[in-house]
Amino acid sequence: MKNNTKEYWDAVYEKGEGKYNALLQESVSLLKDFGFIKGTILDLGCGKGELVQNLSVNGSNTIGYDISYVAIEKGKLEFPLIADKLFVGDVTSIPENNDTIILHMVYAFIENKKDFIEQIKSKLSPGGILIISTPVRTPANSMYITRPEVSVTEEDVQIVKDTLGTFTILKGKYSVGDFMFIVAKK
Repeated sequence: MKNNTKEYWDAVYEKGEGKYNALLQESVSLLKDFGFIKGTILDLGCGKGELVQNLSVNGSNTIGYDISYVAIEKGKLEFPLIADKLFVGDVTSIPENNDTIILHMVYAFIENKKDFIEQIKSKLSPGGILIISTPVRTPANSMYITRPEVSVTEEDVQIVKDTLGTFTILKGKYSVGDFMFIVAKK
């Protein structure tokens, strides 16, 4: 089963394998410090909604979408205060005029990245920001060489740059290897 389908992710969350990535909170803090996370925020591929919960309790207007019904239902039970902010859906069903869209560990799983980024662009408000946090596929990152589906290539990054234009890359070294934050502005 492909790892970008609703069925795949429902199975992952049914087994209890969908885990919140601790790196995400560190990432969000870094991006907030740089002023990249602001306004209305949409977390696409939110899983159970851990990031939505974290940002919401800190006063942000945040919603989350995930293709996994199982993940969203588990999130609503785990985080009842944000149950009304979690939705089942993909890029075609998210609302428009988002100031910030976050894709954490999502972009690498997308098959047609160009069409996907075009759709994301249409969902951003004027001046809106897209944040993609993802592992980078390099020879130094042996895990991402053996599991390329969880990392991106230079070509994948170029698609974002060509589609959205204004562009910043922040790179960091973490225990899991090289990690990249692609911050693109509409």
